[in-house]
Amino acid sequence: MALNDVPQAGQTLALTQPLIRSNFSTIDSAFSVDHVSYNLSGQGKHNKVTFPVQGSTPTFLAGEVGLYNFLDPVSGVNQLYFTNAAGTTYPVTASQRQAFISGGNGYTTLPSGITLQWGTSTANANAVTLIPLTIPYVNSIMSVQLTQYTVTNVFTAVSPQLTTIAPFGFMGNANFNVNNNGAQVQFMWFTVGF
Repeated sequence: MALNDVPQAGQTLALTQPLIRSNFSTIDSAFSVDHVSYNLSGQGKHNKVTFPVQGSTPTFLAGEVGLYNFLDPVSGVNQLYFTNAAGTTYPVTASQRQAFISGGNGYTTLPSGITLQWGTSTANANAVTLIPLTIPYVNSIMSVQLTQYTVTNVFTAVSPQLTTIAPFGFMGNANFNVNNNGAQVQFMWFTVGF
C-alpha cells in the first residue's frame, strides 16, 4: 500500500486525519516485515533478513559493500552473493553437495571467496587420470588431496602424483602399487582454491 501525500496546502485536519492514520498503519505493516514490532521489546532489531531475487548484479557505489540474492549458474539455486569494497563479487552460500556413494562431485564457497571441491574417481594402476572440477577455479588451486578407498581390492601401497594442476581440473599420475596387475584404484579427492 502506498503512503498518502498529506497534508497538502489548503487541507484541513479533518480531511487529513484519516489519511495520516492510514500512513501510520502502512508504515507499521511495512516495518513489521523482518523486524521486531515497534511496541515490543527489541524494537528495531531484525527477526530475519529476506533478500528479494535480483534479475541482474546490483551496482554499489565505490567503497560500499553489498549482499544480495542471485541465481547461481552452477547449482541453479538462488544464493547469497557478496560484493566487497573493491567491487569483487562472489557467492558466499553457493554449494552443491552429493553423497560420495553416488560418485557425485560437490563444492562450497566460503565467505572469504575460497572454494572447496570434492568428489570420487577411479584410476587404472600406473595410469594418468583427468579429474574434472565441478566449477573452474578463476585464479588457482592451492591444494589437492587424494584418499584411496576400495571395497573389492586390497592395495599394498599408494603414491599419487599430480602431473598437472589447472583451473578446470587436475591430472593425477597415480603410481599405485597393487597386489594384482591392472587393478583399478578408487579414490576420493578434495581441492582448495579461489
